[in-house]
Amino acid sequence: MSNIHAEAQLCRKFTQFAKLLNIYLNHFPKAERYALANRIRNSAYEVYDLITEAQKRYIKKTTLTNLDIAHERLRMQIYLAYELGHFRFKDGRKGDDAAALERHRYTTLGEMVDELGRMIEHKIKDERLLNVMMMYADHEEPVGIPIGNLLSQLYALIYLNPVDHYVKRGLGIAYYARYVDDMLIMGVSREQAVFLRDRIGEFLAEHLHLEYSKTSIAKVRRGVNFVGYRTWRRFRFTRKHSLYKFRRAVKKGDAAAVVSILGHAKNTQSLPYLVRTIMEAEHDQNLPLSNRVRRAHHLPPPGHRRGPRSGAVHH
Repeated sequence: MSNIHAEAQLCRKFTQFAKLLNIYLNHFPKAERYALANRIRNSAYEVYDLITEAQKRYIKKTTLTNLDIAHERLRMQIYLAYELGHFRFKDGRKGDDAAALERHRYTTLGEMVDELGRMIEHKIKDERLLNVMMMYADHEEPVGIPIGNLLSQLYALIYLNPVDHYVKRGLGIAYYARYVDDMLIMGVSREQAVFLRDRIGEFLAEHLHLEYSKTSIAKVRRGVNFVGYRTWRRFRFTRKHSLYKFRRAVKKGDAAAVVSILGHAKNTQSLPYLVRTIMEAEHDQNLPLSNRVRRAHHLPPPGHRRGPRSGAVHH
């Protein structure tokens, strides 16, 4: 669940709880309206204040601890009021069993308090990680985050988490995968794929204020283009754009880019082509690759010259 969506849902749930709680507290015996009833009301407001504070603070450890204590205090005070019989009052309805109404009122409030507790727990507990994330999330643009930031992947994984729950639980899709903003659904007909694409698009727009950058529907036999690879049942290739970038990096002598793409293609059928590209380029000049990289891909050591190319005359 995204942070903004979770906070809004938490506030709505507390508002519903507060409205019902105040109705019940106003029916407490007069002797308790300024005693236990008032303490329960103050505890509830303290929980709300701490929820607001936790949403705005960067350093949240103390606030979350206090929130956990306040929530437990509220739960115990409501239980005490039930044990003392303060939920047994007439509300104008005839024929209802007083004891059953009392249990229903307490159970309803208790379930709402427990749900609030579960929603409060849906927060990142690692304060050091939160602090680092907020350092890089704060920038001049009102929307979005800087591209290329390693934390961008983490932001996307967290923010799009509601989509995963919607697809798996709401739509009941068995074969679904997502990495960052790259989504994949398999095992459905074209008509189902169109339906799912539209429903997920509506969910993204309504709940996360996002839209697709690109979508495609294709048969599995054409291969699956996902997370940088073109994958079939028995083999896998890197994307064509990666091959283009590799040739360009070899031509420029960009060792860092060459090593990066080699690592990306390590377990694919594209790797022999990449190694062959390096060997052909090194007829003219050696790339500044480490010995470890050369050994891993069976490349000759620096300074070594292979025999003449096919068709050349050698004396």
